[in-house]
Amino acid sequence: MPTLHFPHHFYPILFALVLISSCSGQDKTKGLSEGVTQDKPERPWVDELMYIDGQLCQHLRTIFEDSKGNLWFGTNNYDIMRYDGDSLVYFGEKDGFASGRLTGIAEDKEGTIWFGTSAALTKYDGTSFTNYSEREGPFGNEIWSLMIDKKGLIWLGTNDGVRTFDGTSFSSFSIPKGVVQDTTTIYGYDRITSIMEDSKGIFWIGTDGFGLCKYDPTAEKRGSGKTFTVLTKEDGLPDNNI
Repeated sequence: MPTLHFPHHFYPILFALVLISSCSGQDKTKGLSEGVTQDKPERPWVDELMYIDGQLCQHLRTIFEDSKGNLWFGTNNYDIMRYDGDSLVYFGEKDGFASGRLTGIAEDKEGTIWFGTSAALTKYDGTSFTNYSEREGPFGNEIWSLMIDKKGLIWLGTNDGVRTFDGTSFSSFSIPKGVVQDTTTIYGYDRITSIMEDSKGIFWIGTDGFGLCKYDPTAEKRGSGKTFTVLTKEDGLPDNNI
């Protein structure tokens, strides 16, 4: 996910978005920023359990800006929101979106938006949603991180390790575990919390309790260095939970 750099004049708008009035019901309402409308979802049980008056949602997990300038807000329990500069729209099960905790958003070279959730890997082509669930992949639908590499391959950090998706099928990608004295995890021993590719094409993979794994796919071809290097607290990390 690219780092967001907002122009200074955007911050008042973003602040206004956070303060838009209650999202119970299905009507469109004016926000504090004149001209901003809000398409509200129909999930009253979430309103009762999760919603705090004056906020879009109690728990936002991720924000992503796509190539068209749309802002996508991934929530912990309230599906996905898109802000195009004029209106705020919620997408949920009624729109074909696999609901659940949303942990990753990325855009491929064709402009397709991909979402990682606790229910599925979801694709949005600008018109409709397509969900890829456990029937197509062995990751148990628990996606914790999502990244698209320079070649267009989708990488998924799941509860069951690393998975890749080429647009058709899922594949497992094995990485070594760090040797640690304290094997305390936050959620699970095989959970992958984050994946990123740096400017040199090296992948950095965060684990739940076993440190940080560096994957250099060109090491063998160059004949120098290690393909995998695992860094833990012994190497200077502040914690083995990444």
